[in-house]
Amino acid sequence: MYFGIDIGHNCPPDTGAVSGKHSEDVYTKKVGELVIKQLVQRGHRAVSVTPRRAYGARLRDRIMSSLKQRARKANRLGVDYFVSIHFNAAANRRASGSEIFVYNYHSSARTLAQEVLNRIVALGFRNRKVKTGNFAVLKYTNMPAILIECCFLTSTEDMNRFNVEQMATAIVNGLVGDPPIIVDSSIPGILKVKVNTYAKPSTDQSSSIKRRELYPIDIGEYKAILLGDEEGHYYVKLDDEQIGERKVHYIYSQHAEFLDKVVAGVLKVKVSTYAKPSSDQSSSINPTELYSLEAGEYKGKLLDEQNGHYVVELDKLIGEREVHYIFAQHAEFVVE
Repeated sequence: MYFGIDIGHNCPPDTGAVSGKHSEDVYTKKVGELVIKQLVQRGHRAVSVTPRRAYGARLRDRIMSSLKQRARKANRLGVDYFVSIHFNAAANRRASGSEIFVYNYHSSARTLAQEVLNRIVALGFRNRKVKTGNFAVLKYTNMPAILIECCFLTSTEDMNRFNVEQMATAIVNGLVGDPPIIVDSSIPGILKVKVNTYAKPSTDQSSSIKRRELYPIDIGEYKAILLGDEEGHYYVKLDDEQIGERKVHYIYSQHAEFLDKVVAGVLKVKVSTYAKPSSDQSSSINPTELYSLEAGEYKGKLLDEQNGHYVVELDKLIGEREVHYIFAQHAEFVVE
């Protein structure tokens, strides 16, 4: 998904609220920049739409210039979602909590706003609900747009609870869902793609994802790091190549297999045998896919053991594949 992040205010004379040592401009910038960073790390596209300068002869004109520039940039870039980040302030020091505004309460923006608010409220902030607001950045954007009031600068309770990283993470999780469970990423493996498929930005069905976010990935073996396993998908980072504009992808596990038992060693072949593309019997495999393997020792990596076969990647290229299945009764893999 593609997000336009509006780092609230930060465009003089359009500046935010200040309460003692707490500055809205400072906090929106810190949270907004971290939201962008986390979205990109999660495999999405995100860009700041905050302008550098405001134009106009009168103060009112310059303020409106600042606001409209944000909406125009988001519209011009064609982002999927617009997210404006702000902090609240009130004369009543007892006012506290988080709220999110949308332009139309009966729209997809409200669903997104509720997801984000749920994550923020889970941090301990009072729930001030999703509301409608006639804000310029919501009114003039063409895509679902939300305006987040993270919490109150004027509330001692809110400021004691507020943490930049926690707030940014809550917003990101609300926008794109909670991150997958992370597995040991220090062990490399092989992503074996069985059918031509797509590298996706999320676990959503391909039909519901914008075409520009779907990157074709062909049948083959790809060196990769498994980052997680979520809703029937592998969450992977490919080692040798970047597919599209993302570094990490979701791959439907029915279309691929991740081989993560990688151990360096020596394959000691006892008798002449075949290096096969699968654990199927040699008689059922296309002869062009069978590569003769003479008795001897071959350095390589053990990726897995399946159906009485070693799954290995040998340092010496045999045939046109990097990964082979070797019948375990014809060989022995010795760990170095």
